[in-house]
Amino acid sequence: MDAELVRDYRFGAFRLETAKRRLSGPDGTVPLAGRAYDVLAYLILHRNRVVGKDELLKAVWPHTVVEENNLNQAVSALRRALCDSRDAPSFIVTVAGRGYQFIGETAPAQPPKSIAILPFKPLLPDARNPALEFGVTELLVNRLSRLPGLVVAPLSSVMPFAAPDANPIDAGRRLKVEAVVDARLYVHEDRVRVTARLLDVGGGTTLWANDFTEPLGNLLAVQDTLAMELVNALAPHLSDEARSGVLDPQTRDVEAWQLYANGQYNFERRDAAGIRRAISFFDAARERDPHFALASASLADACTLTTVFGIEPPKAAFDKALPAATRAIELDRRLPAGYAALGHIETQYHRDLAAGRKNYLHALELNPRYGWAFALLALNFCQAGQLANAADSIAKAQEVEPASLAYIAVSGFIRYFARAYVDAERALLRVVDTAPQAPLPRQFLARVWLAQRQGARVARMLDGHNDPAPGAYSNLGRALAQVGDERGARAEIERLEALAPQGYGVGFDLALLHLELGERERALDALERGVGDLSQMEAYLNVEPALDALRAEPRFRSVSGRLRLG
Repeated sequence: MDAELVRDYRFGAFRLETAKRRLSGPDGTVPLAGRAYDVLAYLILHRNRVVGKDELLKAVWPHTVVEENNLNQAVSALRRALCDSRDAPSFIVTVAGRGYQFIGETAPAQPPKSIAILPFKPLLPDARNPALEFGVTELLVNRLSRLPGLVVAPLSSVMPFAAPDANPIDAGRRLKVEAVVDARLYVHEDRVRVTARLLDVGGGTTLWANDFTEPLGNLLAVQDTLAMELVNALAPHLSDEARSGVLDPQTRDVEAWQLYANGQYNFERRDAAGIRRAISFFDAARERDPHFALASASLADACTLTTVFGIEPPKAAFDKALPAATRAIELDRRLPAGYAALGHIETQYHRDLAAGRKNYLHALELNPRYGWAFALLALNFCQAGQLANAADSIAKAQEVEPASLAYIAVSGFIRYFARAYVDAERALLRVVDTAPQAPLPRQFLARVWLAQRQGARVARMLDGHNDPAPGAYSNLGRALAQVGDERGARAEIERLEALAPQGYGVGFDLALLHLELGERERALDALERGVGDLSQMEAYLNVEPALDALRAEPRFRSVSGRLRLG
């Protein structure tokens, strides 16, 4: 038969792949004898007319004399494979005395242009390995994101679908992608098994599927093969050069990769304990493989967050973050995470907004869909007083990762700086309701309520939940001052003063506390102190609503000038 003229087709819940001579359905490859496949392909190719039996016999059995019964058996096998009925056909109709016609609605099967790598799930319900499942998911997201022309849902968007019973097709529809990767992972003793399938969201067909079982030491090789086969399915005409760029691994050391995966799993918790654990894992991954660029970039990110969140003293954290970010760039100048980490250090440590912005923009040149770089750029714009640009940048971050609670929280914080308190409260309350244990949105919401003189609400919300977050040092003390508990507010000042000898940056928060107590000169003293002690929120003083009463003060303008904020 003239098979080379037939393209790949989708019809109903099925897909016909002519290059592989394969029929796929909702449950994967549909077993089909060669002659039955040829009959189906020929009928689809000539679907605009009735194909006579003699024509089919000559096309499918060109050099063999066969009886009509062979054709009847092939058509019967097709109907069984397609769950079709002779009496009420959906795909193949028998035209009495003439032949057969394919009547199903068909469309050329094009590779999907958008995809979601759903979180890997345990093959057995009681055999979860969350860090490994997270790590393999992240690796595939990162690799397939390099495919030109393919939109890959970010990690934060797919994580809500990590439940073992999550329906992959429903997840794909909610994520608004054309295809999803649904996979299972199981580690037992020294063996790892991965089963994966690529599903078409529109038709529910299986576009690709495979099962891998290997020694645990071959885990990276399994991931390479998995990525390669998905690339072949998603971009069959990709050049060898582009293909090698997609599949280029960060490390070949399985243990280093597993340490990194554990680090990322803990880092994504975005709390003090998780970040500390992440740092230890990233350190161990770098020690195991000193050329592991992504581990260095992630270490730099984690170290900067410890000081921004007030978990560790600034100088010690940044002095560890800077060489890690620099090393990541030395190892891989194509790695956006390295430049984003360096930009964060330039912005928060060196207080060089221009240098920080330059690094963020370079990260976005390397990966225009890098949500974290957009978010950091938004905060950089905030410090420069460019709130419109900040709002635009965080909107781009949310466009890339609409499910990211951190980005929603930052968007609320930007509204706070813009004095749009009602909008800020609405955005932040939504996040607090969704993730009541997350410190970032709770502490940001506290700032919004403090600006509205709702100290009592803040005190109730932070009671027993005053976890560290950017700018959180002063929230409880200011709330106590607003409700008339001066003794409690003074105790918070003493608590911060006790942190200062340990190297923590407390000047900015002391300024807010003293100003809440009506002590303007002490507030100005503390702002001047904040320049030298690396108070992490000091660079926001030109947009901080709580400092509006001091803006006309020459000492205030002097501090802004020393920070090169204008």
